[in-house]
Amino acid sequence: MTAEEFFKLFGLKKEDYIKEYLWNSDRATGFTILKTYPKTKFFQPAVTITGADDTLAMVKVYVTPKENSAIWPVGSTTTKISLYGLDKSPFQEENNDPNAPTKESSEKCSTSFLQPINLEEENRYTFNSKEQTFFDIKRKQSITANALVELVYQDHISTYTSSRGYLLQGKFFLHRLLMKIIEWLGKVLVIIIPTISGRKIDNEAYNLLFKPFFWGKIEGIKDKRPGTELEDYENLIKKINPLTFSFLTGFLLILYWVYYNFCSDFLGIIAFIKANKEDQIFSVTLIAFIVLFFNYILPNVLLFMLNGLVKIYAKLSVKRYEL
Repeated sequence: MTAEEFFKLFGLKKEDYIKEYLWNSDRATGFTILKTYPKTKFFQPAVTITGADDTLAMVKVYVTPKENSAIWPVGSTTTKISLYGLDKSPFQEENNDPNAPTKESSEKCSTSFLQPINLEEENRYTFNSKEQTFFDIKRKQSITANALVELVYQDHISTYTSSRGYLLQGKFFLHRLLMKIIEWLGKVLVIIIPTISGRKIDNEAYNLLFKPFFWGKIEGIKDKRPGTELEDYENLIKKINPLTFSFLTGFLLILYWVYYNFCSDFLGIIAFIKANKEDQIFSVTLIAFIVLFFNYILPNVLLFMLNGLVKIYAKLSVKRYEL
């Protein structure tokens, strides 16, 4: 089926849209039409110097043919676009181009309280290539081609004109806020973990919160003599942060000694320690626990938390909300 044949099935009238594009690809066949937006007090589309609408809804409908089946999936996307921006850079008012959007209307459009939400659907509609009919899986009923386009368009419009759309806007806002909080916490942990552990953490992802973090290896230099390896102690010392676990553990031990000898009791901890000061096993155990806590337990717990945030972030990044 060609794009022209597919487009004719919809029987769209020229007055129903501003412009159309027919296209074929290796995977799908479809068309794209541009439609105007209703103006509301919450959203103002940008207009050109001549007063024509420049901010338009780009409705894309396509079918993916299946060789061994007469039932083909129908996909659709609706996106807010600038008609002038499709071919040229916006705000070229110095050339007095009548097709260019005015800067004032573009600013009002971009700062409108509500913005149409781009929608994508690949699993709601199907096309019977033998009977050349469409089916709405969500409503479980047959649907005309023209009604399919109108539903796709109206769903996009309702994201800023209906109560369902306001609810979806709220979900999107909370979703973006949650992702920003997780991203901020992740960046904080990326700084804190090497600081308190003295160990490097690596991550091979371009976006830090898409792949897990792991402990990096400290690489030394190889001796030229065969069969031996020497660590590059000089470079290693340069990499040590004064606040890494070795220094932090020593600092806590000094702090314990100061409190033990000069300060008043704190939550009964000092009294508890004094009561066991003659117990050498207790003292050794306490020191061993402090070293173990800062050398191993705390860094690994924080690394576990960081990788937990990575998993949550990755799931949220592909989460979809239905209108």
